[in-house]
Amino acid sequence: MKIFVFLLLILMSHSPVIAQDSTTVASLRAALAATEKGNWTAAKKLVEPAGVVATDIIEWDQLRAGKGQLVDTLNFLRRRPDWPGLPYLRKRSEITITEDDRTSDIMDFFQFHQPQTGLGALRLAQALSKLDQKPEAILVAQNAWVSFIMEPDQEKEFLADFGKHLKKLHEIRLDMLLWKGAASDAARILHRVDDGPAKLAKARLALQRNRGGLQLLISRIPEDLKRDPGLAYDRFEWRLRHKLPDKAIELLLFQSDTLGRLGKPDKWAAARLNLARDLMWDKKSEKAYDVLKNHQLKEGRDYAELEWLAGFIALRKLNNPQAALVHFKNHEAAVGSAISLGRTHYWQGRALQAIGQLDASTRAYKKGARYQTSFYGLLASEAAGVPLNPRLIGSGMHLGWRQSGFANSSVLEAGLLFFKVGQPRRGVRFLTHLAESQNSNDMAKLAGMAEELRIPYLQLMLGKRAAQYNVMLERHFYPLHPILVNKKDIAPELGLAIARRESEFFAGAISRVGALGLMQVMPKTAKEMAGKLGVRYSRNKMLKDPYYNAGIGIRYLQELQEEFGNSPVQVAAAYNAGPSRARNWTEQLGDPRLGQIDVIDWIEQIPFGETRNYVMRVAESLPNYRARLAGQTSPLNFLTELKGNYRPPPPFAAPAVSLRPVGRSK
Repeated sequence: MKIFVFLLLILMSHSPVIAQDSTTVASLRAALAATEKGNWTAAKKLVEPAGVVATDIIEWDQLRAGKGQLVDTLNFLRRRPDWPGLPYLRKRSEITITEDDRTSDIMDFFQFHQPQTGLGALRLAQALSKLDQKPEAILVAQNAWVSFIMEPDQEKEFLADFGKHLKKLHEIRLDMLLWKGAASDAARILHRVDDGPAKLAKARLALQRNRGGLQLLISRIPEDLKRDPGLAYDRFEWRLRHKLPDKAIELLLFQSDTLGRLGKPDKWAAARLNLARDLMWDKKSEKAYDVLKNHQLKEGRDYAELEWLAGFIALRKLNNPQAALVHFKNHEAAVGSAISLGRTHYWQGRALQAIGQLDASTRAYKKGARYQTSFYGLLASEAAGVPLNPRLIGSGMHLGWRQSGFANSSVLEAGLLFFKVGQPRRGVRFLTHLAESQNSNDMAKLAGMAEELRIPYLQLMLGKRAAQYNVMLERHFYPLHPILVNKKDIAPELGLAIARRESEFFAGAISRVGALGLMQVMPKTAKEMAGKLGVRYSRNKMLKDPYYNAGIGIRYLQELQEEFGNSPVQVAAAYNAGPSRARNWTEQLGDPRLGQIDVIDWIEQIPFGETRNYVMRVAESLPNYRARLAGQTSPLNFLTELKGNYRPPPPFAAPAVSLRPVGRSK
């Protein structure tokens, strides 16, 4: 990290736009250390020599911690309206508003934004009352009462000021709280509702809290409330928690059979997906399809996933391509990313091919081939006979950022300051936010700046953010990391693909389960690999020496290749979830290297969503990185590459349980 910061300072010192002296960096670093201890007074004092932008970084932190005052928030928002994280800053600032704040300031604060908290809504309603805007105040209070979880004292204040206008909304509030799982808050309001809704709520609370006497409580619910969707949902969740999936599925299917009986279809969606995948794994595909098909959603991410999985099962398990095509077209209408569009058009092509509509199938594949940076876009390209686009080479640096419109932006200055003080994640946050407001040319220049500054992590994150806005910067979406490009122990595209997915090239990354550094190796695995390399294990070097980390990770990849051969699918699955799991999945599903199962079906039936996604992201990187490394495209044999070649397992494969997963624990 010290070497990285040193290089960054040298490169940036030649630009008057972003040059800062050592005093600025030292002062900001000391101030940030004070903020971590909650010492805001000291932080403000320490940052004074660092200049205006550094001072605003400290205030940005303070306001987002909910430690400022309303007038400070208003001044900051006027001064830095283009900084990242302002919705959260406003939300946190709502808790700082008091009755003593000026009414005009409160109205200014909420002029263009609705309250995000109960307290914020309360203060706005009170301000409107002071301005004799009673109808508006009542409406704000009523909306808040049926929308927000609140502290007890806030509830009391709402009731004191607007109680008579909230009386008819207590049942709606109670239902809202129960759907959100806010059991304590719901219990507080029980005495304010009629006997029937109270009995319903008591049964729901008992279900949510896993209390006894459930049958008695449910029997006391009035008949007209026993079909309440919320009660059904709580019973469904209770059955899942108590390991009664068959009973849960029975209830889910009954509730799904009639429109409106789910109440909030989105609440059921995640469990619906999980149950369907479990059923598919257990070879109960018809039941899995039944679980999926009547989800009652109309849009959104869950809608897209449910429709896609229903289509997959209809096509690959039930041999019903007509039904599958309907689901895949529904999926298409709900997605917009390159990954998802490549996926939807590829599977439409497969369904049309199965129906026998070969011309339409080719057209669908060609649509998918527009997205060759993605897994299914590559498969669609191969199916349609579309060669790799020369743009994937990523030729030509994007220069001219110093003369761009964003060069004098305080967001740019703040982002680069974070890199200077050794907080690259926060620097990425500012600079990816800056990218969102740029046109495609300036997005490219900003990513070109990252390449010039030799920060592959930032380069990749800017490439990804541009892609979210349908701007594909191939050179930056698949950046080259000098350490991995020059490693000869494995194919460089594989090392790049793994590191790109694991750490996004951030050498100091630590996962939530403890995987370390550039290649995200778990400590126990790293110790084993260090021993095999004949070097001493050092946690410090795993995080601060990317050469050392890459050597450890690549040694582990070599070991996985010795067992799984040249199958990038199984190697990636083993790297992420552990070799024992990859072995088990192959035993259960069949070995795609031997033609026992379609390799795409193998991937899509991996039980862990994270690993499914991981395998596809690693695999799609391989042809793209080969094009980047070679400076030219080559014929696409993606499906053959995915299958790999079988090789008998080495003697050490059976007891390899000591090799811990590099990826996250499941």
